[in-house]
Amino acid sequence: MINFVVVDDEPSILKMVENTINETMMKNNIDYRIHTFLSFDNDFYSLANDTSQRKVYILDIQVNNDSGIDVARNLRDDDVESIIIFLTAFADLTGIVVEDTIMPLTYINKFDNSHDKLVNAINKALTISGKKKMIRFSEKGSVYTIPTKDILYVARETIERKSVIVTDYNKFRSIKPLVELSEMLGEPFVESHRACLVNMDRVRIIDKRNRTITFDNGMTTNLVSPNFKVEVTKYARNI
Repeated sequence: MINFVVVDDEPSILKMVENTINETMMKNNIDYRIHTFLSFDNDFYSLANDTSQRKVYILDIQVNNDSGIDVARNLRDDDVESIIIFLTAFADLTGIVVEDTIMPLTYINKFDNSHDKLVNAINKALTISGKKKMIRFSEKGSVYTIPTKDILYVARETIERKSVIVTDYNKFRSIKPLVELSEMLGEPFVESHRACLVNMDRVRIIDKRNRTITFDNGMTTNLVSPNFKVEVTKYARNI
């Protein structure tokens, strides 16, 4: 189920967007629901705070006295996976809406072929929805956003007692405990050791005798417990 969340203070624009979504989704075998709002009210925030649902936001940049950009920036504090499309009557805000902290899919001028551009944006959103998964965390004043597909494993340091997130290209340290990171990552990450989570999609060889794991890029880890076979079985059963 994909939830389209549309916010605009003009009823005619809301109707246009709703019709465009229905027109586009009729060609796709995907369950969806449209939520329309004339303002960023309590009902909007109640839906936004439910991070268990997949969402595509289509937001006006200026809604009454509220800034859609500010709202989007706040949404990104807790939700890095939902897709954001900006709808605007202004053509000179490109530099603002493409800033990294918001990560919008695109912005569309209401008065410049908006129908076709919105159809293209919705189709693009459908293509990446469900495939785009990231985690975000703060460390020493910096905010890190990492695609989960890039993560090989997450291990717990014994000295500094930090979690080390190992990717193809770097290592990131976080004060978040493994338990919390495990909840953020979900499947396909499983516990290979009480101090390690591995991305099963990236595992290529499990050497049970020597207790090592080799990933698809050649990197290895020896944080493998005797019970790891049990975790692999549990994971395989849920696929």
